[in-house]
Amino acid sequence: MTKRVLVAIILALFLVAALVFSRIYLKGNKKEPLLISGRVEADEIMLASEIQGRLVSVNISDGMEVKRGDVVARIDDRELKAQREELLKEIKSRKARIKAAETNLEHLGKEIQHQIEQAQKLLSMAESRKNQIEKDLVLKRQRHKRYSELFAKGVIPKDRYEEIELAYRTAVDELKVARAEVERARAAVKNAIDSRLKIKAARDEIKALRASLDAMKETLRLIEVRLSYTVIKSPVDGIVLKKTAEPGEVLAPGGVVGIVIDPHSIYVKTYLPEPYLGKVRTGETVEVFTDAYPDRAVKGYICFISDKAEFTPREVQSREERVKQVFETKVCFEREHPPEFLKKGMPVDVRIPVMSQKSG
Repeated sequence: MTKRVLVAIILALFLVAALVFSRIYLKGNKKEPLLISGRVEADEIMLASEIQGRLVSVNISDGMEVKRGDVVARIDDRELKAQREELLKEIKSRKARIKAAETNLEHLGKEIQHQIEQAQKLLSMAESRKNQIEKDLVLKRQRHKRYSELFAKGVIPKDRYEEIELAYRTAVDELKVARAEVERARAAVKNAIDSRLKIKAARDEIKALRASLDAMKETLRLIEVRLSYTVIKSPVDGIVLKKTAEPGEVLAPGGVVGIVIDPHSIYVKTYLPEPYLGKVRTGETVEVFTDAYPDRAVKGYICFISDKAEFTPREVQSREERVKQVFETKVCFEREHPPEFLKKGMPVDVRIPVMSQKSG
């Protein structure tokens, strides 16, 4: 019986000790909230013009909701359209010139090839005739020599000799003429071949025309790009924070017609006191409260803590007045479901659970 009582006493003492330890541990490590002030921020997107021009319409107003691709403003495009129409006419004319030049080149090529073939044919005929005359002249020269000897010996009469001599002299003259015809035929072939330079010149002309056409097309492309810039569109779904220009104003390149905020980029900018730097980590869940809804907590998470200390900004009042050094901190929200009632510039309080380090 005594043994059982002893065991029960030991067990009771153990339970009491465990209870005391757990209370001390929980008291020393419970999460106590840090409350710091901050301000709602969001990414600002400038609705800017890419080109210089006079505004003919501005289709936005402060607080207006816009969708991606919505036309928010238009710039006078009449001059650009006139340039485009004039250039389109020049392009059409240049294409017609190229087509005509290509047709002429085709005909020129055929004509020159025909001239070369004809000249080569005439040269071949002239050379054949010259060769034949040269063969005949050899025979007539031999015959003339023989008959000259016979005439000198008085074997043949003078008229017969003169007949042979005339035939020989005629053959000599015919050879001179034939040789001259061959030279003329060769010159004609050379001229026909040289006329191929006309083909090269025609091809060079077409090449230059095509290059100028390409330059015109590039100019047209640039005009089309500039025309697209006369329509200013919203690049995102968002809310117009501020309208900054009116119809009739002349915008310079980069001139802004309005500022849009992306509601999905909403975040809170606050400053973490230096003593809490090691007690708060990125990714930790926090609560955000507004003056309009003091009892309505918005869940967020720490998404950024700067590694550079700075003095507390004037627009942020820290609850820890004794703390002089703070670290810029950002509280983000789920991008797919941003809190609708948080607006850029709104002051808020951020409640951050911090593990205390009391010894108890």
